[in-house]
Amino acid sequence: MILQRLFPERKEIDPEHYRRHLLGLNLMLLPWAGGLALVAWLPYIVVDVQLYAEHGPWLLLLRSGLSLVGILLIVFYFIKPLQKLAPVWMAVLAIYLVVVTPLITNLVENDPRYVSGYQLVLILMAFVPLTFWAVLSLLLTSIGIYFVLAFFMHPELFGPSYEYVLLNVIVALVVTVAMHYANERIRLGLILRENHLSATRRSLRSRNLQMLREMHMARRVQRKLLPASFPVNEHLETAGYYRSIEQVGGDFFEIEQLSEYSGDPDDHRMLIVIADASGHGVPAALIASMAKASFRNALRKRIFKPHLILQDANRDLLDYLLDDHYLTAYIMLIDPDDGMMYFSNASHRPAILVRPGRVDAGMEQLDSHGALLGMFEDATFETRGMPLESEARLFFYTDGIVESLNARGEEYGLDRLYFKLREMRSFDLNASINAIFSDLRRFIDTVEPVDDIAMLMCRIKSFTVSGHEHVLDSIPAPITEMRGSMSEELRLLFRNQNWDAAIQLIKARLEQTPHRSALWYNLSLLYERRGDHELAREAINTAVDLKEREARRMQERRRLLEERSGQQ
Repeated sequence: MILQRLFPERKEIDPEHYRRHLLGLNLMLLPWAGGLALVAWLPYIVVDVQLYAEHGPWLLLLRSGLSLVGILLIVFYFIKPLQKLAPVWMAVLAIYLVVVTPLITNLVENDPRYVSGYQLVLILMAFVPLTFWAVLSLLLTSIGIYFVLAFFMHPELFGPSYEYVLLNVIVALVVTVAMHYANERIRLGLILRENHLSATRRSLRSRNLQMLREMHMARRVQRKLLPASFPVNEHLETAGYYRSIEQVGGDFFEIEQLSEYSGDPDDHRMLIVIADASGHGVPAALIASMAKASFRNALRKRIFKPHLILQDANRDLLDYLLDDHYLTAYIMLIDPDDGMMYFSNASHRPAILVRPGRVDAGMEQLDSHGALLGMFEDATFETRGMPLESEARLFFYTDGIVESLNARGEEYGLDRLYFKLREMRSFDLNASINAIFSDLRRFIDTVEPVDDIAMLMCRIKSFTVSGHEHVLDSIPAPITEMRGSMSEELRLLFRNQNWDAAIQLIKARLEQTPHRSALWYNLSLLYERRGDHELAREAINTAVDLKEREARRMQERRRLLEERSGQQ
C-alpha cells in the first residue's frame, strides 16, 4: 500500500521490465564508477598524513579498499557472464562507501573537514541506480553506524558545540532521500513513456503490416484493371505500359471485343478505353475500379456508341463519387467492317494519330468535346468519326507523361512526345513504348514522377479507307434530349454550324431561366466552337458556380430532412 502511494507508476510497470531498466543503467555506469573508485582517494593520501599521521596506516587501509572495489567493478564489467549482476556490483561499491566513510569520519574525531566528505558521499547516493528502498536502507545503515560510533567514541559531539555538524549530516540525509525519491519517480515515468512508446511502435508495426497486406491486395485488384493480354487479330496490334507512383494508382486502359457483349461472333468491333482518376494511391484506384465497372456495365446494356457509354458511366459515377473526385476518360470504337474509328473524349488527353509514311508525315490529335466524369449531371459528350488508315498508329496516354518535370521545372511536353512518336513510327510497338519511357526518364533525370503514367499504342492493319472525317451525333447530348421547338431549332443550327444563331437562342432562353447550369454549359461549348475562349471560360465558370450552389441547396435540404426524421 505504501509502495503504491509513493510510486503509483509501479502498478503499470512490469517488474521484469523495471529490472531490465535498472540493469541497463548500472551496466552503463559500472566502468565509470569503477574508475572513479580506483583513483578518487589518491589526492587525500598527503592530506591524511599531514593532518592525522597517527591514523595514517588505518586511513590508508580503508581508502585503498575503495580502489580494490573499483578494480573489481572494471573487471566484472568486461566479463560477460557477470554483466547481468551489474546492480549487485554497484551495490557493493555503495555499501563500501556508506560503511567506510562514517568509520573514517569518527576515526579522525569528526573533523568538520572530513564530515563534509561524509556529507558528499551521502548526497552522491541520490544518483546510485538502485531501488529507492535499497538506497534508503543503505543511508539509514550509514547514519546508524555514524551515530553509534560517535556516541561511544566521541560523546562530546552531542553537546551544543557540535550540533551544527550533526544537523548538517541529517540535512544531507534528508536531501539525499528526497533527491533519490524524485529520481526514482522520474525513472518510473520514463519507463512508463518507454512502455507507451513501445506499445505505439507495436501498434504501428501491426497497422503497417495490415496496410501492406491491404496494399498488396489492392495491387492485385488493380492488376485486374489492366488487361492481362491484348486481343490478337488481323485488325489491330497493341502494346501498353503502366506505372503508378504509389503502390496503386488511378490510371487504367482496356481493350474490349464487342462480340462478347453483342452476342454476334461476326462482330469485329473493338472498344479502347483509357482513363485517369483524380488524385493518387488507393482513393484514385477505387475511383478507377468503379469507372471500369461502369464502362463494362454500359457494354452489358449493349451501349456501344462512345459518347453514350460516357453518359451512362457519368450517371453511375455521380451516385458514388465525392464532390472533389472525378475522372477523365477517352473511348475509341474501331469498326473494321466499315473502315471507321469513332471516338469520344471526357476531358482526357486526346489520342494521337500517327500516319504512316515518311518521318514528316502528318500527326493529329483526335479530340472531341466532353466534360469530366462524375462532376455534372448534365455533362455532354460527342462522338466523332474518322476513316481508318492502314499501318497508322494510335497513341493513347495520360497526363503523367507530358506533365512530368525535370530539375529545371521544364515539362516533357507534347512537342517532345511528338518527336519520339515520329522517330519510332517504324519500330516495333513495344520498342516504341519503351523508347518513349526511356526518353522520359532521361529528361526528368533524378526527379521522380509526380503522377501515374499509362501508355497504349495500337497499329491498324490493312484497312480499306473510304470517306472523310465526319461527326457522329455531334450535337451535345442534353440538346439532343431537349423537347419542343427550341430543340429542333438547335439541331438545325448545330448541323449548319451556325454558332452565332445558336448562341443567341441559348441567351434568349437564359433571360427566362438564368439559373440553369446546363444552358450555361452548352453556351460555353458554343463559344469554344466559335473560337471565343475567354467567353467560353466565363460561361463554364458560371455553370460550375450554379452547380455548386445547387449542390449546397441539396445538401442543406438533406440535412433538414435528416433532422426532421430524427425528431420524429
